[in-house]
Amino acid sequence: MLGRTNRDSPQFISMGLKPLDTKAWVEPDALFPQYFDNKCRLFAHDAQACFAETQGSRLAQEECAERLLVYLCEQHGQLYRRDEHELHIEGLADGLSLAGDAPPLMRAGFWLQDDICLLEQRAGRHVLIAASLCAPSSWYLQEKIGLPLAGIHEPVPGLNAQIGRQIENVLEYTKDIKIDIRTNSFQAPTTQNARMEAK
Repeated sequence: MLGRTNRDSPQFISMGLKPLDTKAWVEPDALFPQYFDNKCRLFAHDAQACFAETQGSRLAQEECAERLLVYLCEQHGQLYRRDEHELHIEGLADGLSLAGDAPPLMRAGFWLQDDICLLEQRAGRHVLIAASLCAPSSWYLQEKIGLPLAGIHEPVPGLNAQIGRQIENVLEYTKDIKIDIRTNSFQAPTTQNARMEAK
């Protein structure tokens, strides 16, 4: 998670967040081409299930994509190379266009094995404003896009009542750019995310 976390604030509650070495923010490996191919199949099958954006989110998408692009080329230069028009990634035969009409976060989603969910504070609440999502854990992007965190977590019994405000506080008391990691556990019946596996 990339954010501006003020750990010195007395209101700060960690919620399991731990500082992460900048170099470990994204960790591409030899399986990248497989993830890339699966994302391509998923988008071809149902792009609306994999990407969504809210009105007015393009500026934040552009900032996220540009930060990510700079990071990948600087920290993983052996795998990522940028020229004037394309991003070249080790393991892919063709470069990926850095221009075009596609939303910035949609393009950026193909640069990683990971999914990307972008939150922005609006009217005092953090809202899911855009996402490139191919491996959700039992939720659907079109049901969550545009919702604040409380709305996203509404189906989880008791969560908002117990820690909803604390979750908001983690994002609210932020200043300097820092990278944090939070690990969630999810037990699936197989090693594949069947719902999001393209057929």
